[in-house]
Amino acid sequence: MRNENNSAGKEKWLPWTYFAAFMLLTAGIGTIGYFYLQNQIIKSRQMAETELSSIAGLKARQISEWYAEHLNHARFFRDSREIASLLKKLEDDPSDTENSGNLVHFMDSVRNNFGHRLVLMFNSGGKLLLSSPSDENWVGPTAMESISKTLSTGEITVSDLYVSKEKPGFVNMDFFIPIRSVEEGKKKLQGILMMEIDPGEFLFPLIQSWPTPSRSAETLLVRRDGDEVIYLNELRHRKDTSLRLAFKIDSRKLLPAAMAVTGKEGIVEGMDYRDVPVLADLLKIPGTPWFMVSKVDKEEIFAPIRKQSHITMVLILILILATFLGVGFLWKQRDADLLRKSHDEMERRVIERTAELAVVNRELEAFSYSVSHDLKAPLRSVDGFARMLEEDYSSKLDEEGRRLLKVIRDSAKDMGQLISDLLEFSRMSRKDLHKTNIDMNELVKEVYAQLEHDLKGRTVSLDTGSLPEIYGDPAMIKELLVNLLSNSFKFTRPRKVATVKVEGRDDGDSFVFTIKDNGVGFDMSYKDKLFCVFQRLHSASEFEGTGIGLALVQRIIQRHGGRVWAESELGKGATFYFSLPRKF
Repeated sequence: MRNENNSAGKEKWLPWTYFAAFMLLTAGIGTIGYFYLQNQIIKSRQMAETELSSIAGLKARQISEWYAEHLNHARFFRDSREIASLLKKLEDDPSDTENSGNLVHFMDSVRNNFGHRLVLMFNSGGKLLLSSPSDENWVGPTAMESISKTLSTGEITVSDLYVSKEKPGFVNMDFFIPIRSVEEGKKKLQGILMMEIDPGEFLFPLIQSWPTPSRSAETLLVRRDGDEVIYLNELRHRKDTSLRLAFKIDSRKLLPAAMAVTGKEGIVEGMDYRDVPVLADLLKIPGTPWFMVSKVDKEEIFAPIRKQSHITMVLILILILATFLGVGFLWKQRDADLLRKSHDEMERRVIERTAELAVVNRELEAFSYSVSHDLKAPLRSVDGFARMLEEDYSSKLDEEGRRLLKVIRDSAKDMGQLISDLLEFSRMSRKDLHKTNIDMNELVKEVYAQLEHDLKGRTVSLDTGSLPEIYGDPAMIKELLVNLLSNSFKFTRPRKVATVKVEGRDDGDSFVFTIKDNGVGFDMSYKDKLFCVFQRLHSASEFEGTGIGLALVQRIIQRHGGRVWAESELGKGATFYFSLPRKF
């Protein structure tokens, strides 16, 4: 008993063990997937930071070198005695065409070799003398301000990037170089060489290019102008912005360009001019008033991670499903093992019970034989001696004595019939079914013919109609009809004309038969006792019987997989129903 309790307790905890194992495995898989994705996010950010820093550093160095190169050219021209000599000769003799031609040749050479848009030569009073190309002889107010500054300071002036008010759409950057000569040991300003640079030739393409494929990355060149940050180059995601797009620094604190001009350097996160989250690298370009911003959208950085996360989630779900199926398989295997053990145990018990049942059946058969022989033998003796008394001593007995002898003989017969019915009832559960197709019309006629001798002197009407063919044990079904029809004939005895009607119908899965009579009927409040052994709804003095017939009917119907029931109204007859499946 203790082992069975332990086994039951163990089986009770097994489902929770499997569930806990499944949850632990699921949590483990989910944790591994989470840390894997976090690691990929960190790696992607590190790669993006490295790329941004490398590109920003390279571009800043190139711009710084480009700016320094132009500044060195300016210093070289400032200190060139040959240029100063040619300019002095032009001042001394403006009609010297050879000298002016040499100067123009020099200016053309500078423009062509150093990639300038325009080269102009002014005298020491700021008056335009020569131009390259020759048709460009107009100077705007911005340039005139820088010329005045150069004349007053005697130093190289760089105008920074600006948009000409007179020529909208053109971004310029000018170098103003004082040309000095030495007379009697003193430096004298002879004039000013102006070199106008087109940023669109080198500077802007350098800034706007990106060495790796990217749909959002770009480099920005910005500078501070008072409380604003100004974008100097054309932007990738917005057109016509060079020197036109500016933001208040205080109102856009998350703007990487604003961070750059306020002194921040290195990797930052922020919202760019489109209000899009970006990762940016900030640099101050050495030797210039400019700041470099290299940026890329965070969405682009982490797009592969999102794709990986989807793949990872699918893999995690697959692993969880595989875990679930694995645990389910183990659970099924456990159930199969338990079922096999249970089956083996049940089979063992069935074998034991079958053996016990065989013994019991043999004992029951022996008992039945004993009952049939040993109990009926005294009854036969009683009946025999009573008959002998009746035959041999009838004349010596008075009327009461002869009546008592009849009572003895009738009681012996009733007891014999009761014993026979009980034996038949007990054997009904053990009888083998021999199933075959049964013609119910013929079987009813056969039963009626068997019972007809008990109906002599009575007016009986039997209506069978057309009955369906069924599948069952002919002997048992015949016994069923014998009991039901004999009951109908018995309980219609008080009627002058007994009417019994037998009908059958196909009810789909089964056949339903009814046997209806116009007999005495019964009280429906006792219907639950109708099919019980020894239960009688009428006295034996009115209607003979052992009280076993309807119980036997129910046993036969149950053996065939059907059911039996009855309806009645006292004094108005009864209707018995029984159903039989098509196949069982």
